[in-house]
Amino acid sequence: MFLGTGYNTWGMTNGSLAGEIISSLILKKDNKYKDLMAPKRALNLSKLERLPSDIYGNIKAICKSTKNNVNNNKVINKVIKGKKVLIYIDENNNKHIVLNKCPHLKCGIVFNEIEKTWECLCHGSRFDIDGKLINGPSNFDITFK
Repeated sequence: MFLGTGYNTWGMTNGSLAGEIISSLILKKDNKYKDLMAPKRALNLSKLERLPSDIYGNIKAICKSTKNNVNNNKVINKVIKGKKVLIYIDENNNKHIVLNKCPHLKCGIVFNEIEKTWECLCHGSRFDIDGKLINGPSNFDITFK
């Protein structure tokens, strides 16, 4: 049995690497990276015990964030020049327009009104009020031009 798991925020990269390693092992080919993900590491029971709670917390946060974006009358979904955007109208009535998908893996973006930032629901990329990247995994802004 082959299993690849536990990549945290490196799921796409390490998942792809695990797939490459596993397919090599199934085909009985040598893979110079096989020791990077050897299964002989200790099982982290505390992470396993937290799994149901983590899943519940993530689903709750996504639902709450999505509801907040939809019900927040300061955030507008719109199509401009053929691009789907989100528009936040601040207390001075200034419009801050950003693309509505994270460049990392095209997940939805929500507005954090407390911090005045845009956040990716899937992997946690954060962008300032005008869409400039604060931290990844995304490497690109969501600025609308």
